[in-house]
Amino acid sequence: MIDVIQKQFTEITSKCLDRNAKENGTKKRNMQLVFKLGSNSEAEYLIYKDYQPLKVVSFLEVLGVRFDMRGYSLFVPKFIKGALERFCEEDTIDRANVRVLLSFNENDEMLMWLYDNTEFKKQVELDSLFSTDDILE
Repeated sequence: MIDVIQKQFTEITSKCLDRNAKENGTKKRNMQLVFKLGSNSEAEYLIYKDYQPLKVVSFLEVLGVRFDMRGYSLFVPKFIKGALERFCEEDTIDRANVRVLLSFNENDEMLMWLYDNTEFKKQVELDSLFSTDDILE
């Protein structure tokens, strides 16, 4: 099940950045998707261009749909929130400062990095976003 979610997540985020690249007249590799914890302790999603914030988007906007027929919005945000909270504990990052930046390189490979606000901490693997321990707690 987790493997299916990860594959779909990669496709969804790729399409999200493709859409935003077209809207902003640039290439996908110049766009980034950032996850952070909002003031309500839920995951927030931001679109960046060339590492500068452009806009905050909903998870449905990340999906590129008005209604989530597949139910991704029921569980993917929980995985992301759990991962962000775990990163705060593991890497001693204040909840207000935790960020995961996701982008695609010129070979269309997805890359993710963990930040403490703007300070780079480490590269993150997709597996670390989808830990069943995070969603069960």
